[in-house]
Amino acid sequence: MRTNLELPFQYTPAAAQEYLDTGLRCGMELPSIEIPAAYALNATAKVPLADNKVKTPLSCDRPYIVGSGDTCRSIAESQQVSTLGLIQANNLDSSCAPLPPVGGKLCLPSKCRVYVVQEGDNCFDIVTKNGVKASLSLKAWNPVINKKCNNFADLVDTAICVSEPGQPLPSFGDARTKQKLVQPDMNAPMGTRERRLAMELFAKDFRERILREDQEVARAREQNEAPDVAE
Repeated sequence: MRTNLELPFQYTPAAAQEYLDTGLRCGMELPSIEIPAAYALNATAKVPLADNKVKTPLSCDRPYIVGSGDTCRSIAESQQVSTLGLIQANNLDSSCAPLPPVGGKLCLPSKCRVYVVQEGDNCFDIVTKNGVKASLSLKAWNPVINKKCNNFADLVDTAICVSEPGQPLPSFGDARTKQKLVQPDMNAPMGTRERRLAMELFAKDFRERILREDQEVARAREQNEAPDVAE
């Protein structure tokens, strides 16, 4: 049963509840299962189920009324929520369905500044152009991103968080200003010493900043005894 739940399109909240109820009846603590990512067949987000309870919201602080033509992507973009967050908050299936009919209600997760993944995107692109401080932060805000931060081909056309959910939304300009990266002199001709040195300085500054901020985030998470993001 656990194996079937981990197969794409086999997982449903009802089946997960049955799996957990079996553990409760037998007095056993069942192991976590991998819930297939709701919009990517090759990416999965592990959801710890150590307490043998399916985690569903008890109340909805941010209801949304479905309108004509709404899709998961359009709702995620307009309401500034991640696609994964929307799916999890409403127990939708792996195709982000079924959405309620027009006039029906959805529960919105915490807001974040969102970015819709494009063809060819990689971790470096998304971190730099959205002003994210560290790749570790991007993964913490989006459990569907894998450990190596390299599964964006599976996430094309989905909305991911590029700011911490539940915090005030930074503007794009604010995020870019906070990067404080040394930019290469793009006016220097290709192949010149000035252009090469500028690019080397840019790369060195970026690597050092990412390493430093990843370490800071990791230390903060340890101090707060935050659980690791399962992948």
